[in-house]
Amino acid sequence: MKKKSVIGILAAVICAVALIYIFLWPHPLYDIAWLGVSHGEPDIVRIVRDAFGEEAPLTYDVTLSDSDSAAFLEDMRNASVRFPFFGRMDRISSDYYRIMLGNQNNVWSEIEITNNGTINQEAPANRRWGNGTFLLYRKDAEGFLQICREWTSPDGRYPGLAFLQEFFAINKDGRADNVWLDAPDGVYSTGDSIFALYQGLERYMTERGFSKILMERSLYKLEYVCKQKGKDWYCGSIEVAPASEPGNYFYSAVLVEGASGNNEEFWITGNYSIGEDGLVDSFYIDLSGEILKED
Repeated sequence: MKKKSVIGILAAVICAVALIYIFLWPHPLYDIAWLGVSHGEPDIVRIVRDAFGEEAPLTYDVTLSDSDSAAFLEDMRNASVRFPFFGRMDRISSDYYRIMLGNQNNVWSEIEITNNGTINQEAPANRRWGNGTFLLYRKDAEGFLQICREWTSPDGRYPGLAFLQEFFAINKDGRADNVWLDAPDGVYSTGDSIFALYQGLERYMTERGFSKILMERSLYKLEYVCKQKGKDWYCGSIEVAPASEPGNYFYSAVLVEGASGNNEEFWITGNYSIGEDGLVDSFYIDLSGEILKED
């Protein structure tokens, strides 16, 4: 009888320890987010933030540089999660994030982080811990979500993001009033009106960059195209990724027209470069983008 009692006690202890490990023991967020064994390590980080609660609801989609990706992965290793046993319901952030990790072998995984620090594993299914739901420890959640916000906010750390938000703020403060639809080809607004159109961009650009964008009339052409279509366009998403040359970036912006009920989308692409002071030094926009209409 004694032997059976000891075995029973040991079994109960083992079960209790196993349950504590599964439900309460902290696991690095990195281990939950990445695939695990036999897939190499990630070196690409992409963060998507849906800023629904802000005055201008935009989706910001940024891919970090190699060095910034390495630092962000270290932040993920330092953040701990657990199974949501006695889960937390209160909000820590107003934002939702999707984080995608990848490498040069075209292996990708994705997690979603809700506003209370819940981690949902989106893809793929064959990861180390399987598909499931986890919860960031509060002591780590606030700091880690702040890091995510810093990378996906116009006033944050990503070079040029504030400029792009301002550039694609169609007709902000009535700036399209400075665009003449009935002007002859090649004739633009002049004097005070043209500077009123561009003045919101100046603080985000170097002197050389601002002079060039004035000369090329890039913003005027964008506002002209949108005004010519005669619809209420707004920017729905901005995506940015580093180019191969340091300090250079590719971007795409999706302009949405919802006022008429047609739900058209105007896809625009281009690139820009950043000077040593972090300001936009050159900017290119391709306005021949495709217009799509939702079914």
